Amino acid sequence: MLPVTLDPGKIAILLIGEGPAAERRAAMLAEAGASRIRRLRSAEISNAADFAGVKLVFIADRRMPNIDALAARARDAGALVHIEDDPARSDLHMPAVL
Repeated sequence: MLPVTLDPGKIAILLIGEGPAAERRAAMLAEAGASRIRRLRSAEISNAADFAGVKLVFIADRRMPNIDALAARARDAGALVHIEDDPARSDLHMPAVL
């Protein structure tokens, strides 16, 4: 791992998912100053254009049936991917904030 700190106010972020995990992630991003955030349900993503310009993708619901396909599309568009509670399939690690 390479320790890196990002300013979420300077990059486009896509948050995919719904439910408690997505709400927690949205709150964390807002508190950190994310200003260019879009939220979508996995069913709302229709093509690669949904990832255009996005640099960081959070997939907040590990139960989505198409999670690997979404992650692949995000990576193909040049974004880093974080899958909630799944470091093996994520491009980055999100340490706890106390």
